[in-house]
Amino acid sequence: MKNYYIAVLPSSEVTEIIRGYQQLMAEQFQSERVLRNAPHITLIPPFDLDEEKEDKLVDVVKQCTNRYETFELRVDGFSHFKKHTIFANVMGSLELEHLHRDLLLELNTEENLLPKPIHYFQKFHAHITIGYRDLEPNFKSAWEYFKEQNVELNFTCDKITILKHNGEVWQPFQVCETM
Repeated sequence: MKNYYIAVLPSSEVTEIIRGYQQLMAEQFQSERVLRNAPHITLIPPFDLDEEKEDKLVDVVKQCTNRYETFELRVDGFSHFKKHTIFANVMGSLELEHLHRDLLLELNTEENLLPKPIHYFQKFHAHITIGYRDLEPNFKSAWEYFKEQNVELNFTCDKITILKHNGEVWQPFQVCETM
């Protein structure tokens, strides 16, 4: 069994800007864990899969993404979850919400693919994490800083990425383009 998750990776320009905020978070607020992953919007959280079923996983994801046209996404400001995560807000996109819902449904209903269903317990909230997990001791001061920052970014969602954990870090495994 290996671990996978499915995400939208922003354009290289947006990734560079977000990575700058993450680096600032690490340097000024000692929240470095976020630097282990590329900036991304999680569509499907981590799940287990037998490696011999990777081709089927890719087929299911491609079938789903092929039903979508490219669409625009907008990052506007920062927000947080409770006192442990600060993120860049990805403004409501019906296409992204539908893509998330369709992927979840397709993966969970594909016969003999997953060892257990993927559960998504919260309402889908598109975001790009700036700091989490190791942020809690410095959350208040970090939030005081980030709530005053103004960030507005736009990028096109024309593909999603299946990422695979290699035992140390998450790496892109397969890119699935939208139509």
